[in-house]
Amino acid sequence: MLNIAILIGQLNDLEDAEHASFIRAIFGGHRDYDPLAWRQSINELVTDVGEDEGGQGLVRYTPQWLAFFLHAAAHAGWLERERASTLFQDAGDAANCAEALVLVGPARATPVQMLLADIAASAGASA
Repeated sequence: MLNIAILIGQLNDLEDAEHASFIRAIFGGHRDYDPLAWRQSINELVTDVGEDEGGQGLVRYTPQWLAFFLHAAAHAGWLERERASTLFQDAGDAANCAEALVLVGPARATPVQMLLADIAASAGASA
C-alpha cells in the first residue's frame, strides 16, 4: 500500500506537465474514449466531497487525504475548483484543513498554487 505522505511528496515535486500526467493516470482509465474523462472523474470527486454529510463538511477527512484532494481538485473544471476553494473557506480554521494546506504549500505545479492562492484570497476576503 502506498504511503499517502510519499504520494503527497511526489505530487509536490512535480512540475506542471508531469503533475497533470500523474493526476490523469490516477483518474483516467485505459478504456476512456473521451480524452477528458479523467477530468470528469475529478469533477465528480469534488461534487461528492462537497455533499455535506451530516453537517461535517471537510472535518471528516484526514489532512493527508485533503492534501491529495487539493492536488486533484487543481485539475477539475472551473466550477469544481471554485467549489473546492469554497469548501476550504467554509471550513475556516479547522485543524485538518490548515494542515492539508501546509502539506500542499510546497507544490511546484502552477494549478495547485493557483488553487491555494484562491483559497488564501477567499479566506482573506472573509476575514
